[in-house]
Amino acid sequence: MKLIFKSLLIFLFFVLSVLVFLPKENLYCLALEKLQNEKILINSKSIKDELLSLNINNSIIYYDGIQACKVSSVGINLYLFENSVNIYNIRLDDMMKQFLPPKIKSLNISHSLFNPLIININANLIQAKAYGSFDISTSTLTLYIKPSKHFVKSYKKLLLNMIKQENGEYKIEYKL
Repeated sequence: MKLIFKSLLIFLFFVLSVLVFLPKENLYCLALEKLQNEKILINSKSIKDELLSLNINNSIIYYDGIQACKVSSVGINLYLFENSVNIYNIRLDDMMKQFLPPKIKSLNISHSLFNPLIININANLIQAKAYGSFDISTSTLTLYIKPSKHFVKSYKKLLLNMIKQENGEYKIEYKL
């Protein structure tokens, strides 16, 4: 019994050590290189590696050389069973205002080892809330938006492509 307990304790110590000493900044740079292949460039002013997380502040995201949005802060949390990316204060470029709200208060993307094929998404917009998931096995993104009345009036072009549900939410499925 002591041997099993000792082995389990050593294994947990090893896993925790890997999470703490993981070179998070190097993984971030690797992700930036992969995004450049998709014509996405991220310019960040501050990157801070913490114990189990990586915080990125004041980022500007470009797509195909055109500024797409500004992001106040990004927190990437690496835990043993669940990882998450929390993005705060996203300001979209003026070209996107007719299709999407110009400001997104927060965006949370999380992945759990208990459900490895699903990535969960939650967003707080100015006049709406959104939630959904991305199914890795089928490459399908499913989003639901709970809009306010003002949101429905302001973003008709966005809601035209969505299916209105019985509970007043709007749904869209997109296969990548």
